[in-house]
Amino acid sequence: MEKRLHLLLLFGLLSFSPLLGQRPWVLSQIDIPHPYYYREMYVPQLTTGPSSATWSPDGTSLIYSMAGSLWQQKIDETTAIQITDGPGYDYQPDWSPDGNSVVFVRYDNDAMELHLLDLSTGKITKLTEGSAVNIDPRFSPDGSQIAFVSTKETGNFRIWIGSLNNNRLAAKPLSPERTTAIPRYYYGQPDHQLSPSWSPDGKSLVFVTNPDVLHGSGNIYRTEVNNYNPVLLREEETNWRASPDWSPDGKRIIYSSYLGQQWHQLWMTPADEKGYPIAMGYGDFDATHARWSPDGSKIAYITNEQGNTELYLMDWLTSKKWSLLINEKKYIHPTATIIIKTYNDSKQPTPARLTVMVGDKSFAPDDAWMHGNETFDRSKQKFETYYFHSPGEVKVTVPVGEVKITAWKGFRKANDATIAVKAGEEKEIAFSWAPSTIPSYHGTWKSADVHVHMNYGGHYRNTPAHLAMQAKAEDLDIVYNLVVNKEQRIPDIEYFSVDPDNASEEQTLIMHGQEYHTSFWGHTGLLGMSSNYLLPGYVGYTHTGTESPYPSNTVVADIAHDQNGIVGYVHPFETEPDLSKPTSFSLPVDVALGKVDYYETVGYSDHHISAGVWYKLMNCGFRLAPVGGTDAMANYASLRGPVGLTRAFVKMEKGDERLLHEKFIDGIRKGKTFASNGPLLGFSLDNQGPGGDITLAKKGKLSYKGFVRSSVPIDKLEIIQNGKVVKTIALTGDRTTADFTGTLNISNSSWVLLRAYSAPNPEVLDIYPYATTNAVFVNVGGQPIHSAEDADYFLTWIDRIEEAAAAVTTWNTEAEKTRVLKDIKEARKIFEERK
Repeated sequence: MEKRLHLLLLFGLLSFSPLLGQRPWVLSQIDIPHPYYYREMYVPQLTTGPSSATWSPDGTSLIYSMAGSLWQQKIDETTAIQITDGPGYDYQPDWSPDGNSVVFVRYDNDAMELHLLDLSTGKITKLTEGSAVNIDPRFSPDGSQIAFVSTKETGNFRIWIGSLNNNRLAAKPLSPERTTAIPRYYYGQPDHQLSPSWSPDGKSLVFVTNPDVLHGSGNIYRTEVNNYNPVLLREEETNWRASPDWSPDGKRIIYSSYLGQQWHQLWMTPADEKGYPIAMGYGDFDATHARWSPDGSKIAYITNEQGNTELYLMDWLTSKKWSLLINEKKYIHPTATIIIKTYNDSKQPTPARLTVMVGDKSFAPDDAWMHGNETFDRSKQKFETYYFHSPGEVKVTVPVGEVKITAWKGFRKANDATIAVKAGEEKEIAFSWAPSTIPSYHGTWKSADVHVHMNYGGHYRNTPAHLAMQAKAEDLDIVYNLVVNKEQRIPDIEYFSVDPDNASEEQTLIMHGQEYHTSFWGHTGLLGMSSNYLLPGYVGYTHTGTESPYPSNTVVADIAHDQNGIVGYVHPFETEPDLSKPTSFSLPVDVALGKVDYYETVGYSDHHISAGVWYKLMNCGFRLAPVGGTDAMANYASLRGPVGLTRAFVKMEKGDERLLHEKFIDGIRKGKTFASNGPLLGFSLDNQGPGGDITLAKKGKLSYKGFVRSSVPIDKLEIIQNGKVVKTIALTGDRTTADFTGTLNISNSSWVLLRAYSAPNPEVLDIYPYATTNAVFVNVGGQPIHSAEDADYFLTWIDRIEEAAAAVTTWNTEAEKTRVLKDIKEARKIFEERK
């Protein structure tokens, strides 16, 4: 899935499309590529469980961030005491050496600023200004200074050192900014500095930085604070979450690493030289954000061993580990309890997606996974839309006052509810949904998100059973978990199977496919394979054993097809392709050679731009089934929408007794699809639905019929013929429903489809609402669909691909290069014939 920046680099573009008012990223003042990764794995996120902790100077207590507030708890007790309550969300505390105060991060008003909490009075003082992102604060051992990471001035993560006098912080950068000349795909050209930790004598820092490091977020270094001269302590491919912590005896560094395994575990390495690390834990879960106790006898850390985040302690001598149990919470302000029940049309409990808000802040059950939508319009709402999935009944503790609850089941929204609660009160509320409103004449359709990653380095540890609950809450029939690498690991490799996962139920299938991470040619999805996972699963990674760009996507597609699978291009385009310079994105080559079965027209991309390229391909006579794939990281706390945000719908044929998965794959092959992130569409031409064929001896007039059903208003409902709008369907009332009929004049061979879209709407957690049917194909007089203009477009594209491939010097053999260039030339010939 490592794709957004890669495609921008391929096409030489660094700006978003202005189409339909593209929503900005959360905390867009951070000027670092690929926010999808650093936001989740470095910038603090709202979770219901603990996310970071700090020890009291005497080692008897911890203060930790949880559910957007700071909490204090003795390590031998089970009562958590809330010590901050916003405004905003509070993270990353660090206890002062004198025990009197805590520095922490507050997310509020489009910034993360450092604040100082006086523990005796509860007074909070703001320490930083300027709307930067300021995180990872750490007191020096004498308490006179604070090291922290800030995007101030440059937009890049850099360590700053602040002198603390009378609750005022005067800070300056640890070092001048440095820029590398190497082509770093995901981390940008300026070096960054992360996660500072002080030496016991206060003279040095250990931290993560990446001077001329090609892959990963950097290595572990130390430097004197007053004489910046980084000394390498540990060289390995980190991934934002190393968070080194210097031991009180000054001899050792504990940090998190996925070395040789699929998950982050605790490791330890010497502090005074480049040495050999040793593992401090094992298991298929993450252990991160480790902090030594002041006497060095214990380590506190965050783990997702049970799925959600928890705070664990480990005894240094015995390696005994235990969870810091929370049996009681003492809140600053009075609270109430809301019981939320969700029912299906048969009045049976059903999973659903819920948002619970009091004022500007969101709340969730203690054990729920909180998720925040990564793009939104801050002029309309103060924070991300936060939501969680309920299994059917939950209890939520909320402040007193008015509570707004929003309930969704996939594309279907229940009526919003606002209730007032008093201190100590318990209230119950229920939501239910009517069946889907697709007209019966349109047939039976099943939905799937064809692009999900169950685990991908996020805060939570997902399982097939939990993924199935997410799918049920989102009213999905199938989830295709695309197993894929995250740097040197493949977190879900143990689950890969050609059969439905054991967590599947009759109405909810969990299937495992593969995303082939070809960083040179573009990423592809491989669904329905009948044999094995393809390793290593990626090519074109500089300075690795897969540096050669072979196998190309053409070869990979052949392998997948030999396994009876189908192949699609995923998350195609955020911006218009720039063909003025070389590109290696090989979509037109593989389409011409018949290697591509589907195309994520609605996915983690700009839907209009992606559809525009699809239209040009159809204008050259090629057929690709449009599908929806969210590219959802289902274990992330911050992501663009939930599982099923965008999805494919496939028509089910009567009397077909095959398994749902087999029918779905076959429906994609036949093009009987529509793709959407909200609106439901139906369209037929001369009684032929999506993917259908019509033959006319000569030009004529054909009748059409269609509908739209949507939970949000639709701005445009259009019939598209050969890439042009030929009919705009009038929408009235609330613009959510329409049924229509009419006729089209067909004078030449054509493809015809229906699409719907709107300006950004906060109720659709995507960049804007969009849906499209596949086309109905009409042949007139035996002539093929063709467009000389669009064929020339792709011929130029293929020329640029050939330039990029010919310039490669890392082929393992001459035969690899010869095979690839031969395929490119064959594709060119096919497009020349389509002019």
